[in-house]
Formats: sequence, structure tokens, C-alpha cells
Amino acid sequence: MLLMLALHGFSACNNYSEVKSFMTELSAAVSAHDTTAISKMFPEAWKADSLSLSFDIDDIHIEKLENGNYLVVLDDGRDITISKNETENSLSIIESHGVFAYPKDKIVFAQNTGWYDKALNDVQNAARLSDTLFITWMKDKVAEELKTLVKVSKTSIVKGEPRHMEGLGTTDEAIITYTVVVSNETDMDISGNDYSILAKITWVACENYTYINKVIREPESENKTLSGKPIPAKGTATYTWEEQDIIMAHIWNEDYAISCTLNYTPSMDTMMSAYHFTGKEHAEYLNAHNK
Repeated sequence: MLLMLALHGFSACNNYSEVKSFMTELSAAVSAHDTTAISKMFPEAWKADSLSLSFDIDDIHIEKLENGNYLVVLDDGRDITISKNETENSLSIIESHGVFAYPKDKIVFAQNTGWYDKALNDVQNAARLSDTLFITWMKDKVAEELKTLVKVSKTSIVKGEPRHMEGLGTTDEAIITYTVVVSNETDMDISGNDYSILAKITWVACENYTYINKVIREPESENKTLSGKPIPAKGTATYTWEEQDIIMAHIWNEDYAISCTLNYTPSMDTMMSAYHFTGKEHAEYLNAHNK
């Protein structure tokens, strides 16, 4: 009996040594970007943008599972499951958690919204994170909630006094000054890249040839796109521009008006700093799209 126990212990020790050697070779392959070796040792690694496989070989924990596979625990919740092909006498990774790596802003956003689920393995999470329409959905959701706090708060039109244009007979001109103010009532700075403004300007052209009957034409309009400017927290951004109004002998323009639509699409940084996540956002997205 003592001999059998000793042989079992020797076998387990050999297996653990084999797993350690496998891990060392895998780490070296990742460092060398040896995709051929990686794909052989970790067949589903191609589904990852990058791999987080740095570790101290002396600090890893190896546990043999009841089904004969090996669970290798690295740190920070990362682990991999290794299976041995007895026929080929080779090891390969069949499952992992936390080894697939993502940009910090994306993974923090994914964790905050429930998009990334720690209960799932890396391949399952990679499939979830490939649905980038969720980011668009979240941006629309945040924009909708912030639209009462980031908005066009003031517009004005000032028409200057007409002045005579020398050499053009009875033709005069007037300068029209337009002003649009955007307010940011949030506690964060807003980048100009997050929004733009579509300004629609309308006016009515009038004619009076008899000096008695005034003929009003159909209203005319033009659109002007204003690129966003940075807005400090609790601050404003002001847009001002001028246009020339030509006043001819019997034709002039009046009833100027302006209406603005603010197109606001929060950046990832804005969402991370402005939105209070519940962790249920991804579940709401799935439910809204019947997924």
C-alpha cells in the first residue's frame, strides 16, 4: 500500500511538472508572438484581441480535477483549464477565464454595464463583446438622459441698420448677426467632438413695386452646421456669425428666424464619467432587442 501511494505521488508530481513546462512554453510563445505555437497550445486563442498571460511560474496553483483535466490558477481571477491528449501525449487549453485581454476603457465599461460577465468563460465573453451595437445603444441611451442638461439654451438674431452701397444705385445692405448658446448643466467637461448643431435659418422675401401693395413670397431657408466646441462643466459655448442682407429698391427680406437641433453623441470617456451604471444595461439591451 505504501508503495502504491508513493507511486501515485510520483505520478502526480510528474504531471504537475509537465503542466508547469507547458505554461512556461505558452508564456514564451505569447511573448514571441508565435501564432503557430499558440494556436496549437491554445486552439481558441484566435478569438481574442490579445492575451494576458504574464505570470510567475512559481506562483501559479495547479489542481487536478476529477475528470482528469488540470485547473491552473494564475492571479486576479485568471485561470485556465488544461486537457491532455493521451494519444498524442500533448496538452492544450480547453477553457479560460480572464486571459482574453481588452483595452482598459472597454473592459471597465463592459464590466460596469454587465456586458462582460465574470461567470462566463473567455470565449463566451468574446462573443458577447463582439456585438458592438450595444455601445451605440448605450450612447443613444446616455444622450437621451443628458439632453435636458446639454442643450441649446439661447438663440438671437440682430439686424443692423441698412447702409447705402455706393455705386449700386438704390441698393442698400444690412449686417445680420446670429448667436447660438449651448449650455452644459452637467458636472463634467464636454468635448466638442461629442456634438454638433444644425441651425435652420428662415426668412421671407417681400416685394413692393407699387409702394402700396406688398407681395410676400414663400418663406426661404438654409441650413448651417456648427461644429462642436469644448464646454466646461456648468458652462456654455457661444457661436456667433454674420451674414450680409442685400436690400434692393423694391425687394427686401424680413421675419428672420432660427431653430437649432443639437446632435449629441457621448464619447466613451463621457459615459464613463457622467453615467451612473446599474450593471443591468446589457440585460436591458438584450431585452429591448429580443436577444
